[in-house]
Amino acid sequence: MGLTELIFSWQGAVVAVFLLTWLVIYFLLMRPRRARARRADSRYYNRYQSRFKGWMLLNGKRRAIRGVDLNNSGALITSPVPLAPGDGVFLFIASERLMGWADVRHCVSRRIFGYNVGVEFRGPLMRATEGAWQFQQYRTTDMQSN
Repeated sequence: MGLTELIFSWQGAVVAVFLLTWLVIYFLLMRPRRARARRADSRYYNRYQSRFKGWMLLNGKRRAIRGVDLNNSGALITSPVPLAPGDGVFLFIASERLMGWADVRHCVSRRIFGYNVGVEFRGPLMRATEGAWQFQQYRTTDMQSN
């Protein structure tokens, strides 16, 4: 019996299926997984998992937000609408009674659940006090005289 006859006979097919099955089992289940190197957290301040609710003011429209984490220099919030990096927003964190201006650093889609938005505070957040507040943002532009 030659090698060609052995390979193409039913015994060769059984051996081939046996080897293929064990190769699949090894590569899918038994092979140790390599741990991916996690990127080091380069934030200056510690990040705290802090769930909070509030709202943001963007282009005169008030939108509800939920907070994921918070630190002294920024926050990660979920928003129903996408925001462009560089947009200035006014944040009000209802549960902590804090408010202040922030700039959008990044915006990532969460598929049907909205967007994760990273914001960086322009300064320390202020304690909210009672009263009617109206906010406006002015952008300054450099005008060159000719």
